[in-house]
Parts: sequence; structure tokens; C-alpha cells
Amino acid sequence: MLSLSLVPAVGSGPPALEKAGGSFVPRDLIAPVAEQGITVLLFPGRAQQEDWPGCGEARLTTAQRKSHIQVLLLIPACTATEEKTLPELRVSKNLELQDSIKPEKVEFNSLNFNSLLQWQPRRHIRNDTVYFVQYKVYGQQEWTNKMDCWGIDELFCDLTQEMSDVREPYYGRVKAVSSCIHSDWNTSWRFIPWWETKVGPPLLKMNPCNRSIEIEIKAPSSPYKGKNGRNISMKKYHDLLYRIFIINHSVPGKHKMYEGRKKMIKIENLTPGTTCCVVAETYLPVLDRSSEYSSVLCTAPL
Repeated sequence: MLSLSLVPAVGSGPPALEKAGGSFVPRDLIAPVAEQGITVLLFPGRAQQEDWPGCGEARLTTAQRKSHIQVLLLIPACTATEEKTLPELRVSKNLELQDSIKPEKVEFNSLNFNSLLQWQPRRHIRNDTVYFVQYKVYGQQEWTNKMDCWGIDELFCDLTQEMSDVREPYYGRVKAVSSCIHSDWNTSWRFIPWWETKVGPPLLKMNPCNRSIEIEIKAPSSPYKGKNGRNISMKKYHDLLYRIFIINHSVPGKHKMYEGRKKMIKIENLTPGTTCCVVAETYLPVLDRSSEYSSVLCTAPL
């Protein structure tokens, strides 16, 4: 555990920050920030009630991040001792209050390996609530801080680049801090990107021809780059089949007209000027799983 106190500054500049042993601020919240060279400011406690909102109540807020440099503002209570020592930030250990802000439903949501850790807040939380995210690979002892998601007010954290080894199992966890009350961590279920990510539908392009239509089919892309600097296709990770369906407005429903791995197919013997509409989905045979349908595309043969 850490306690934080101020050393009186020289002149009018910001005060220096001193770390000392104690039991006031959770180390897993503050220490990693300091270790990353990120500025932490603890404002003096002699401010008047009208000078600082929430005066008399210690609370934790977050300033805007610029160039991935985050500044945490620790605003303590507005009192000081007779010896003119500066206040320390004390965190409530009220278990009931801690549980009241603990994030709920911590889970991964992933499409084409774009993986977000998401959670829901408890009801009636305060507007000053911020969240802290960590992740690890299954089997590791230590958790890793996700610094871009350290003291955020959003309800999601992008862990795509941290999970580029898509066959490894991962965990994520989140804790909340509100008005100097910090919740326990809430941990997700084990998540394996290769197994659990949803694969999107293929990209289609329709080219009208003489009494026919050519359809170009392209697999969705992953967020990861290859040696050529381009995004790696999802077909490099999975065996993909494409299913193409014709939509006939005179007959309800979709009618499958192709299933396979070709990059281009041709619909022939069409009546010139008659609109032809198609949709597509991606099918993963190994996982017996289909994507959502693509958007409807329509064109007319020449």
C-alpha cells in the first residue's frame, strides 16, 4: 500500500509529490501510474469550500489524456493539521459501498479479432466514477495494466493489440473508483479469440455484364498487419466458405445460389434491365458457425 503526501513547493509552481509507507491509497491504482512517469498531483488541503467542488470529501477525478499521457487529480478533504502538514487521501473500506460500485457483466465482445472488454455499471453510481482495466494470459501470475484504460469513464476497453496471439486464452478484469471508494476487481470468463470471435460477412462487389452479373467476393480483414503492412485476411486464420443468396421480391425469403471459396462468381441468363439483389454470409466449417448477413446489394444486367 502507498500513502501520498505533499512537500511544500518553492514559489508558485506545482508541489512536489512524496511517497511514503502507509495504508491509505491502493498500490495497484497509484503505483503503476507513477512508474510509467505519469504526473500525479495531490492538491493542498487549505482550499476554501468555494474554491474546490466537493470540499470536505476526498474524491478521485481524471483529467483529459493528451498523447497518451494521463494526469490523475487527487483532491483531498479541505482540512489540515495544526502542524500544517498536508492531508493524505484516505480510501473508505466500507464493503457495502465498495460492492455498490463494482462493475457488472464483465465480458469480451469480439468481431474479426477486434476485441473489446465491456462491462456495466451498478445502478445509481456517481458521475465521478472511473474504471481501471488489467489483463493477462492464462497461466500468468501477474496482471498487466492497460494504461489507455486506466482511470477512464467509458464502459469498454479495446484489448485488440494485447491479444494478437489469437489462440491464447486471456482474462480481463475491471475495478471502479468513486469518491475515494474503490471496488474489488471483477474478472471476465476465459476468452480465446480464435474460438470465440465472431467472423463478419464477406465483402461483395457486383459488376453488371451482358445478360449476367459478376460478383466479387472478399473475406473480412483482421486488425493485425502482415509484413507488407496490410491487414491480414480472416481466411489466414480460418477455413472460410462463402454463401451467396438471391433475393427474389416475387418469392418470399432468400434462395441460396452459391456456396464455396471462389473469389468471383457469375449469375447468367438474366433478363436485361431486371434488378437482381443478393446477400452473403461467411460459414466456418470447423466451428459450424455462420456470420450475420451482409447488406443487400442490387444491380441490373446489361
